[in-house]
Parts: sequence; structure tokens; C-alpha cells
Amino acid sequence: MVRGLGLVKDVEDIKNIVLESRGGTPIRVGDVARVEIGNELRQGAVTKDGQGEVVTGIVLKGINENTKQVIERVSAKVAEINKTLPEGVQVVDYYDQSDLIDHSVHTVTESLIEGEILVFIILLLLLGDFRGSLITAAGIPFCMLVAFILMWYSGLSANLTSLGGLAISIGMMVDATVVMVENIYRHLEEHREHSMRETILVAAQEIGRPMFFAILIIIAVFLPVFTLQGIEGKLFKPLAYAVTFSMFGSLMMALCVAPMLCALSFRMRRGEPRQNPIVRFFKSIYIPVLKWTMVHRYLTLLIAVLLIGWSIANVYLLGSEFLPTIDEGNLLVRATMPASISLSRAVEISAQIEKKFKEFPEVEAVVAKIGRAELGGDPESVSNDEIYVRLKPKEQWTTAKTKDGLVEAMRQKVEGFPGVQFNFSQVIQTRNDELISGINAQIAVKVFGEDQGSLLKLAEQVRDAMSNVRGAEDLAVEQVGGEQHLEVALNRSELARYGLNVSDVLEAAKIAIGGDEATQVLEGQRRFAIFVRLSEDYRNQVEKLGNILIAAPVGGRVPLGQLATFKLSTGDAVIDRENALRRIVVTCNVTDRDIGGFVKDAQNAVNQQVKMPAGYFITWGGQFENAQQATRRLAIAIPIALVLVFVLIYACFGSFRNTATIILNIPIALVGSTTFLLFSGFPLSVPALVGFIAVFGIAVQNGMVMVNFINTLRGRGMELHEAVVTGASVRLRAELLSALIGSISLVPFIISSGTGAEIEKPLAIVVVGGMLMSPIKIVFLPMVYEWIESRAELRAARKLKPSDEIEAEIDE
Repeated sequence: MVRGLGLVKDVEDIKNIVLESRGGTPIRVGDVARVEIGNELRQGAVTKDGQGEVVTGIVLKGINENTKQVIERVSAKVAEINKTLPEGVQVVDYYDQSDLIDHSVHTVTESLIEGEILVFIILLLLLGDFRGSLITAAGIPFCMLVAFILMWYSGLSANLTSLGGLAISIGMMVDATVVMVENIYRHLEEHREHSMRETILVAAQEIGRPMFFAILIIIAVFLPVFTLQGIEGKLFKPLAYAVTFSMFGSLMMALCVAPMLCALSFRMRRGEPRQNPIVRFFKSIYIPVLKWTMVHRYLTLLIAVLLIGWSIANVYLLGSEFLPTIDEGNLLVRATMPASISLSRAVEISAQIEKKFKEFPEVEAVVAKIGRAELGGDPESVSNDEIYVRLKPKEQWTTAKTKDGLVEAMRQKVEGFPGVQFNFSQVIQTRNDELISGINAQIAVKVFGEDQGSLLKLAEQVRDAMSNVRGAEDLAVEQVGGEQHLEVALNRSELARYGLNVSDVLEAAKIAIGGDEATQVLEGQRRFAIFVRLSEDYRNQVEKLGNILIAAPVGGRVPLGQLATFKLSTGDAVIDRENALRRIVVTCNVTDRDIGGFVKDAQNAVNQQVKMPAGYFITWGGQFENAQQATRRLAIAIPIALVLVFVLIYACFGSFRNTATIILNIPIALVGSTTFLLFSGFPLSVPALVGFIAVFGIAVQNGMVMVNFINTLRGRGMELHEAVVTGASVRLRAELLSALIGSISLVPFIISSGTGAEIEKPLAIVVVGGMLMSPIKIVFLPMVYEWIESRAELRAARKLKPSDEIEAEIDE
């Protein structure tokens, strides 16, 4: 084997390479060129606090890994690395997602604990029995324990939305136990002649069947949440799983654990039953109102129709958005500079912007990423600067009380930089926007067409039309032009004269200006390119490019200036395409109003002021687009769930009349939800829709228990009217408990201002509004029950009348 060892090893080997020999004298590379070790062309930089450049890295989490656990392992490894670094060099984090996770979980956990305390107080006031209140309140940790076990088994973590699911289900998970304990408590007071074991068994059997089906129905009504896809699916599927798992715990607690605890802790009471003064007070109001509605049925129905109409009108008055914006405790400011800017100038401007931000006492640190890393896959140019701003806790803020106020002050501070467009957002919010529409903004208006110049003019018209719409912020046209181009105009007659092709001249120009990789140097396992190009003096002066000689096939060398002319011009920096069509994007963020209402107004403004030529069109994208997709999916899934609910109710009662009575009760519950949402100022969003689903399930559950109890009284021979009044009045305490527990347990979420509360508030407001409409609901349902059943009895009597008359004639 013969091995030729001719590879260059260092700079000296390259310098000694012989290009040619003249008169016996070798001409080496080192004689005509400067050979040195250099860096690859820099495409980005990172600076901190305006004080100079730093080195940064990003940790990417593996799929299905727990973010919190990954960050903890990384932090432990960084601590080990820091011990081995030279003095003065340290690895420190500047963005840590675990901070957001910890704060969000703390917010939800704190609200859960406060809600449970309030639940116990309400139970004690209305049940008037410490043991009964303690048993009922014990249902909350029991159901949560079951939910946590099932979540762990399913691979779900305790995060903002899963804990939020447990929070909104406090009322639902304890409701079944409330009904069971209250029914046992009432039976022990009313049936003192029986043994405790027998009384508890009868009480449990009385409501066991409807409670079982009611909990199944609550699980069924959350099935539409599992149809959500994308970001909203990742956010709210854990919530639906948490609610479902907690309902399994509720089923176990209500049907098995609670009766057993009651048997162990309750005592048979002697003497007359004691009336709870609070319940007695509410009954003194409720029973006369109930009887009045039964006498004035049509007036009551008219009031109910008007309330439902009001609820429908509220939906049209509500704005809409995809998801509420969570305060992440940081800002991500995107500064877009002119496309022709150099890296050194971009670093200089970025440092000035960072210093402006550091002037705010609310700012803890500023880190700017300009362009892209040499090995990065994100194709950003040096004109794009992502500035991460870490904020101090709000207790230390002095410039503004709110984040919107602080952002506005920052926006005014940096608006004086010429040619720089700013977009204020947050880290996770920006990534979500990119996932939704590919654009770093809440709203993306995409203008499609053929000619780039026409697209730019149309995009500017769209921007101008949107600028007058209330709520528009950070409005900008995507920067596609402004980059310096070198135009090479070829002289084809001269090319033909010297036998040259177009590619020969363009290749020579490309190598002269941009350079070319000649070969590689091997250093162990590493490879380094040998890059050849003209010196900086030639590259930066257009007139000198014409002096470059190119070998002609006919012999001799021809200067490039004789074959082509060189001219600097300004042109497009980028030409974006989508679905094989050219497009330019107008970006926009929305403040102080809902996104759905803004888009509607903006579309009207653009349609009126911008005339699109033939072949050109506009599409609207962004967060509202995801909200529409989620709404469309729910519009299909919710009717299917309604059919399933109808089937389950019918399976429980075996009566279309009872099923219809319970279903008619649902719109009344939704009246309070839409009213509270409207007056609280929150738009209709995905969390609010999930809240409506929860209200739907609770309304069905309570309705089933009341109808079952009235049916039980009628089965004992009680007349219809008396059974309705008695059943409704007896069930009043349980209904009040359900309404107050379901609403008061969520009050901490409504008043909370911690991280993550933005997601939970709309959901909690909808549920609280629905629960507080129980007074109307528990008046309406018995009235509808009596109305439907009395008409059924009347029809049955009419069918029997002819046969009765025939019997009488035979007897005669």
C-alpha cells in the first residue's frame, strides 16, 4: 500500500503552495495573498445590559419530559460546571421557565386552600352540624387524592391547567357528597323511629341512582374539551382530565365513603328536629315565591324566555379572544432594523436600546440576541434583534402599576430610534404566536399577489387603514426591502468575442466578493475550510472589481470591467412565499380591547379603504383564528355531548318528560354566566367556554336530584302539587349548599392577581355566575315539572273518559 501524505497541515503549508513558476522562480500563495487563521463570517451576537457581548446557550427539553424536572437537573449540572471554570467566568441563567411554573402553581394552590376553607364555613353555617360539615369537606382532599393518583398513572403533571381543573371542580366534587350527607342528615332528623344503619341505607339508596348518572353526565359534558387541538388542546385537555378524575373520586366519596363516615360519626337525635335558622329564613321566602310561579305559569315562562333572550343578547355584546394573556414576568421586545445594517452597527444600536430599558427601575436584566448563531437553525438576519427583559416583582415597581402601563412607557422611551420597528410581547406568548401564524404578533394580515412592489404598496395601505382602529399597537409592515445589492450587467457581445459564458463571469464575481471554499484542513476529527476571496480593499470598492482578470478560452486574460458593468442598488432583502404565492405581512398587537372585536373593526376599515387589484387578496391570521377553530370544533362536539346527556338522563328516569324538564333547566343557569362575564369586562374565550361546559354539568346534576326526589314523593302516593312543593322545599338546603359552595370556592380565583390567574378568572366568573342563578333555577324547574306532569295527567284522564262512560252504561 502506498500512502501519499500531501495534505496541508498549517498556515505555512498553505503559504508554500506553488501557483506557477516564471523564469525558474516559483510564485507561492504567500507571495500574492495574506494567509491567516480567521473566524467564519459572524451572523449574530448576544449582548447584556448594554455593556458588551456575552456567550449564551439554550437548553431544549425532550418531548414528553417534565419542564420543572429538566430545569432542576440542568441547574444541578451548571452548579458543577461553575466549580471548574476559571476565576471571573460563570454560567448564569437569564431565563428560567420554572419561575413561571412555580408562581402559577403557587397561585392555584393558594386559591384552592382558601376555597376549601370557605367551603367548610358554608357547610357549617347551612348544615349546622360540625361532624356533617367535616365529612362533606373531607370529600375535597379525598377527590383530589384520587385525581392525583390517576393523573400520576396517566403521566399528567400538576400544572396551571390541571390544578385549575381541580379548582373549578371543587363545587362539583363536593356536590355529590353534600347531597348525600344532607339527605342522610335529613332522614336521621325525620325518621327517628328507625335504626341509624337502616336510616342511612335508605337515604343512600334514595339518591344513589340519580347521583351515579349525574356524575356520569358531568364527565360526559367535558368530552367536547377533549376535541380541542393545538395550543388550546394542550392547555385544556389536562383540565378536562383533572375534572374527570376528580369526578371518579366524587363518585366513590358520595356512594361509599360518606355513608360509612356518617354511620361512624352521626348519632340518632332525640326530641323535635331542629330547624337551621338560615335555612328557615330562605324557606320563608322560597315557598311563597314557588307557589306564586305555579299559579302564574305563563308569566313565569315569559320571564324565563326574557332572561334567556337577555343571555343570548349578552353573547353578541361580549367580545372574543383566543386565550387571556398570562403575565409571564418578562418582556420580549423584537427590534427590526433596516435590512442593510451591518452586524457591528446592529450591536451598537442594540446596546443603546438596552441602556434605555435599564433606566427603568422595574427592569432587572436585559439580554439581546442579534441575528443568529453560526450553528443555529433559525434563519434570522442581523437586522432582527430579540431583546429579553427580565422584570422585578411588581411590589418593586414605581413607573407604572400595570404591565400595560410599563410597556407603554418603554415604547415611548425607544420610539426615537430611526428606522427601527418595535414589537412588545412575552417569551412564551411570542412562541405561541409563531406557532399559530408564523408571525411574532397577535394579528397577522397577509397580502398575497405577484409583484413585490405592488404587494408592498398594498401592505402599507392596509397598515394605514388599521392605524385608526382602536386598540392597534406595534403596527408594522414586514421589512422586505432596503438591502444593498451589487448588480452585474453583462455585455454579451464581449462575452461572445472572447468565447466566455455568463456563468464564467458570474462565478468570478462571486468568488471575488463572497469567496469560495478551496479545500479543507484536517486536525484530528475536526475539519476547517480554506476560504479564498479578494482582499477587503477590492471587495468594498465597486470600481476595482473591473480590474479583476479572467482567463479567456481564446487565450489571454480579460478584465471583468470589459465584460460587465457593476452598480450598487437597493433591493429586496427577502421574498416570502406561502402556498406558492408571494406575500407580505402586516403585523399588529392589540391592547385595551378584545381581539375578536378588533379584527372585525379592522376588517371593515381595510375593506372600505383598500381596493385589491385582480390577482391580489388578503387573509387574516393570528390568535383569533385559533379561537374560531376551537369554537367550530366545540360547535360540533357540544351537540353530540348534549345527545349523550339526553340519553343518560333518559336511562336514569325512563321518562321523556323528566328528561325534557331537566334539559329546559340548563339555559336558565347560563343566564347568570353570560351576565357575570359581560359585567366583569371579560371577553368570550376558550377558558370561558370551558366554564360554560362546567355550568352545564352542574345544572344537570342538581336538576336530576330534585326531579328524582319529587318522583319519590309521588311514588309514595303524594299528590302532584304537594309533591312538587314539598320536594322543592326539602331540597332547598342542598341546592343552597351546592350554589354557595360552587361559587364561593371560586371567589379566590376571581380576586387573585398572581401569575396564571388570567387563565382561571374567566372560567371562574362563568361558573360563579351560573351557580348564583340557582334561586331562579330552583323556582323554574319545579314549576316546569308541575306544568308538564299536570298536562300529561290531563291527557291521560281524557283518554280514560270514554271508557269510563261505556262502563257506566253497561252497569245500568
